[in-house]
Formats: sequence, C-alpha cells, structure tokens
Amino acid sequence: MPIASLYTTKEVQDKLMYGIQDVIVKSFTTLYENNSLVKNVWAIINLVRVVRRIHKLPTPTHANVNMHNQHVMVDIRDDFLAHDDPKGSRPLVYHAMFNLMIWIYDAFLILITIKYGFDGHMGRRFDYAFKQWKESDWIFTGKPPETQWILSEKDEQEPEVIRYRALQEALSNKDWPRVLNLVE
Repeated sequence: MPIASLYTTKEVQDKLMYGIQDVIVKSFTTLYENNSLVKNVWAIINLVRVVRRIHKLPTPTHANVNMHNQHVMVDIRDDFLAHDDPKGSRPLVYHAMFNLMIWIYDAFLILITIKYGFDGHMGRRFDYAFKQWKESDWIFTGKPPETQWILSEKDEQEPEVIRYRALQEALSNKDWPRVLNLVE
C-alpha cells in the first residue's frame, strides 16, 4: 500500500492548509473574539468561500485514499448517502461534511507519518474523539431518520421501523388507544 495519496500532493495540501484550514481557523477566531461588524462580515464571506473550495476538491474514493480508516469513512459516507433521499435539501451538505472529514484525516494523519515535524493536529484529535465515542456509553436510538431517508429491505424489517409505521397509521386514523400503546 503506497504511503502517499492524492491528498498528500503539494497542490492539494496547499488548498487544504492555506485555502481551507487557515481560513476556517482565522474566521472562527474573528467571529469569536471580535465585535467589529465589518470584520465579522468578512469572516462570514471567507467561510462561504471555503465551502466553494471544499466542493472543488476531488471526492475521496477507495482508489485515491490509502489508509484503512479512510476506506472505512468512504464506506460510511457511501452507505449514508445511499439511504439519504437525493431529492432532499441536504445531500450536498452531507457529502461535503463526510468528504471534509476524509480529507482532513488524510492530509494531517498521513503527513505526520511522512514528516516527523508536521503537526497531525486534527487527524490525531479525530482518532481520539472517535476512540472516546466508541468507548463511551453513548446510546444509539436505533431509529432511522424520519424524513428524506430511504430504508433498505433490512431496515424495513426492524421492529422499531414497524412500530413507527404503525404509530403513524394510528395517528392518521385517530386511533388514540392504539397510539398510547405504541408511544415509548
């Protein structure tokens, strides 16, 4: 497995570091610390420009990333987007969020293995946060999103989905005793 990927090239690194990361850090610092309306407006304009830059970056795929965790994130993104309704209002936002996580992981974590002096600031912090999350007592609801979500055949058979559909039917039929039995 090669140590470098598309995201470790100088061109993409410069876009990630100077065109995206630095602008995000400076903009949020300005918004947090500054009371100047003009400076805050410029910070917001710069954040909008960052969104445009993110959309211009190449989409991470199994072919252009090389670390195991990146492949996992690509699979999670693809599975998530396969369930999200493409006619909904947010697929591009979700796509960009997942891609940004993959790019940041690639850009910062791979470079720390190539150059000892490079700061793996965000990549290592993601690893730490994911580890903490995995080890925490986080309670997953087990419920799929209620709107703009496409259920797989397996999801359709889940007891929670069946109960939710029965609850929707009881509510639309105004079958209040049944509703009370179906509510958690």
